[in-house]
Amino acid sequence: MLLLKLAYRYLLIISVCSVLSGCSLLLKNNYGYNELSDYNESEYEEFISAFDPTDIKHFKSSDYQYKQFIELGSDSARKKDLNQPVQILYFNDSILLSYHANCYAKGTLSGLDWNYENRFDQFPPASAIESSLFDLSLLEITNIYDRITPTKKYTVLVFWSWMLEGVSKDAISSVLDNRIKNGSNENCEVILINTDAYWSEKFKEN
Repeated sequence: MLLLKLAYRYLLIISVCSVLSGCSLLLKNNYGYNELSDYNESEYEEFISAFDPTDIKHFKSSDYQYKQFIELGSDSARKKDLNQPVQILYFNDSILLSYHANCYAKGTLSGLDWNYENRFDQFPPASAIESSLFDLSLLEITNIYDRITPTKKYTVLVFWSWMLEGVSKDAISSVLDNRIKNGSNENCEVILINTDAYWSEKFKEN
């Protein structure tokens, strides 16, 4: 029974990591992979402290909330996208303009290149896939997460997990650098949403 449980856990880790382009056996060193056993407040605070608190807002998603978010996908392919560990969504008012996820970034020996095909050389970044495929509005998401209260023209949501610590940090840094380089600080709000509760439940199930 123990061996069976370990096998299931191994398969879960592989399935999570398979969404990364170019993943390898050196996940910890190359992608900052951490196995989640439960939500850890100190790990969350340490992660957030790496960023200027004046640049971001942040909060934690419950397992139930994130499952609701995934169900906003317009079809099975989009639900799979919304179930990726690290995602970036750019909204103009309530309209989704640009979508990015770990599975659409370029894998390298040191992590993921979020600027693959020079997507982040402009503001908002060029979408990794056609954003209209999602049929997703910011209003639908605020119905799930009432802590999202847009105050600027552009709202950027970054879904992240300590499970993919390195990938998450690179994604957030890409968003913040893109905003600064394009002079969009004044009209763009960045909100980080942690999904460790969801992913830790996945590990518990296996």
